[in-house]
Amino acid sequence: MTPTSVTLQQNVYKADHEPITVEDVDENNVSSPALRRLINSAPGASVGVAATYRPDCSLSSLAFATLSRALVIHFFAANEQNKQQQKKKKGQEQQPPVSRGRILIQDQILCNIGIKLYGYRIDRIALALFLDLSLRINGAVDVLSVSTSDRRSLQAIMNALGGEVSLQKDNVKTLFAHREGDTAPKDVALQAWAACRAATLDDMTLRFAAISRIDTDTMPDIHLKALAKISHDAEILESLKPTKVANNIKSVREDVVLKALQGTITLTEHPFFCSIWAPSLNIPWPPVYAPTASLVHYPDGQLNSSQYEAVERIISQADRDRVLLIQGPPGTGKTTVIAASVNSMITTGPIESTIWLVAQSNVAIKNIAEKLDKVGFRDFKLLVSKDFHHDWHEHLYERLEHCFIRSDMFGGGAVTISRLLLDTRVILCTLSMLFNPRIEEFTPSQIERFQHSLQKMVFIGDDKQLAPFGQDDIGELRSVFEFPHLQKRAHFLNTQCKLTACHSSLGTFISRHVYDQKLMTVHDIASKAACRFLDIKRGQEMKSGKSLINQQEMSVVIHLARIYNKQGKQYRILTPYDGQRSSIERQLELANLPWADKCFDVNFFQGNEEDHIIVSLVRTQGVGFLKNSRRTNVMLTRCKKSMIICTNRDFVTKGKVASTLVGQLALTMGSDSWLDSRDIVNGILR
Repeated sequence: MTPTSVTLQQNVYKADHEPITVEDVDENNVSSPALRRLINSAPGASVGVAATYRPDCSLSSLAFATLSRALVIHFFAANEQNKQQQKKKKGQEQQPPVSRGRILIQDQILCNIGIKLYGYRIDRIALALFLDLSLRINGAVDVLSVSTSDRRSLQAIMNALGGEVSLQKDNVKTLFAHREGDTAPKDVALQAWAACRAATLDDMTLRFAAISRIDTDTMPDIHLKALAKISHDAEILESLKPTKVANNIKSVREDVVLKALQGTITLTEHPFFCSIWAPSLNIPWPPVYAPTASLVHYPDGQLNSSQYEAVERIISQADRDRVLLIQGPPGTGKTTVIAASVNSMITTGPIESTIWLVAQSNVAIKNIAEKLDKVGFRDFKLLVSKDFHHDWHEHLYERLEHCFIRSDMFGGGAVTISRLLLDTRVILCTLSMLFNPRIEEFTPSQIERFQHSLQKMVFIGDDKQLAPFGQDDIGELRSVFEFPHLQKRAHFLNTQCKLTACHSSLGTFISRHVYDQKLMTVHDIASKAACRFLDIKRGQEMKSGKSLINQQEMSVVIHLARIYNKQGKQYRILTPYDGQRSSIERQLELANLPWADKCFDVNFFQGNEEDHIIVSLVRTQGVGFLKNSRRTNVMLTRCKKSMIICTNRDFVTKGKVASTLVGQLALTMGSDSWLDSRDIVNGILR
């Protein structure tokens, strides 16, 4: 890129009309004279900074600005050769090479103790500098920290730049409206200029002086790597969303990362953070509440040996179990382990302990609540949103209605909260609800939440089922179950104790192909008739908007639903494509068959089960979702008594599909497991 210079007329502040000169260069063309010209024009050594990012959220350019000049520097993306070299060296995280231009930028601006840097979301800039360019920053002020509004809001930006009296609101809105990756060079220069201008306002100077500065040049690599990883993955996930929505988890995460960079909290002194993100640091664990541990106490149910050991480790006070992973394949009784652990801790443990049961979805929380109710434990509270929708059985909902605390009941002060909780020591909520700002009355503040009282963290899940959101787009994104140092200490629930896998043949297949033969299956259903394939010879996948449908499969599914409904069977329909799901739902309604809560996308049925499952595979050409073994594993393990898979036999048993999980299942079950339309007409399903 050839260095260019352009003069811009700024129009952010009402009282300013002087043009600013902008130089636009790439990192190889950065020169000391250009940097000195910028520094010499800085009022009170104040320089504004702003950034743009690529679609992969790596740093694309930086803009530095004074009141009269701006310098926009474009950085080269890491080339594919470097990426491949990094992949070859397993376990070694390499920082990108530092060019001469980058060294000049760091020495003369980023870490120049004579300069004060002011920027919008400068926490993200600081971590991107380290992660993408191997650069540090010194004395940086995050201007948004002066505002109490949501950091992503227009109001926060207005507050940080001096308030509505000084600003032309519509112009500010236009300047900051787009996503950061879409920012043009002239706009990023104006963003940097606005930060510099705000720093010169008399009424803002004292407010900025009170903000802790970000000095990554004094932070250890291990600290920055963890923060950069958390921040970078979160930004990519945010970029994958079609629209921006309010997200309390995102807000709290950003606050924690910012405060860590500002030095107001030191995450590397927190044992739970280090145990996950920096295991090489030996941080002492906080003392336990009582010298005696809880005992396994589960009089209302039976535990197999694997479940019993899991409960023992959950209630253990040993340091090695302070951060504990319980991996539970389908049907191994994860909710049973949760219920037994809660019962044990509340019945035999110290009365000071409070247990928070947190899950990603309302469905998972509902399953836990139902399990606790089933074993006779109802001394818990369930925090739910005001618009909470439930699909509980009516009698169960009525029995547990006293356990619900709606979000519109928050905010009544300590006395009100005490009355709502009634000394309850078990609280259930979704992850999103846990980070609701109004939940502070139930627990300490968002940033300090659980800091001094947290005794233990237990993660219960399965990395062989649905991947974390965005993992298909972010190869390096990992769930906590994929951290090697934690995985080594994980406890594996190795016995399928429910009929979730239909019968021994399917259970054995799943164990061999998904769980390295570590999963034992104990079922009394051995008939292959419990898992069958239905050959839809003329079925064809077709585009439907952004999804797929298969009309022939749809017709057969409706016919099967009619048979199951007439027989009084409890059944659900699963399909991997939303187009097929919505079409089947409409056809069920037109056929006067039960349609609400009957047909599901596979992704939304994890954690659920039903006696009989009908699967519409849809695909007849491309492999599509079938190459995703985790999603397929969920699809194949939802039934308690029987499953029938509607698909095309030639498609499943030949070509690339034959090597997928569904193709291997068809091979394992053999030709006797295949049905055709004549079998359905002859009533073989009876």
